Amino acid sequence: MTALPPFADFSRQLNTPFSVHTAHGLVEMQLVEAKELTPGQPEHARTPFSLLFVNHSQPNMVLSQGTYRLDHPALGSLSLFVAPVLSDRPSPDYQVIIN
Repeated sequence: MTALPPFADFSRQLNTPFSVHTAHGLVEMQLVEAKELTPGQPEHARTPFSLLFVNHSQPNMVLSQGTYRLDHPALGSLSLFVAPVLSDRPSPDYQVIIN
């Protein structure tokens, strides 16, 4: 696993696919939003940010909340905590919060 990239690296990967390793095999999700959140305490080295993914490859499969390995050609292999969130689409979106 590579070190966690900064917000700027994720924001440059909008609308690109990430391969998510699940118990049922690989699921391809697209990063559709990268948004900086309200900064935390001044002693923190990084401003928190949110990533939002959409599962276009298998929209009927709903992933449970948990830590998954995500692979991306530019960002490498990342271990991230992913949570389903409600959306206006038939299946949930998936959110990652980086503190």
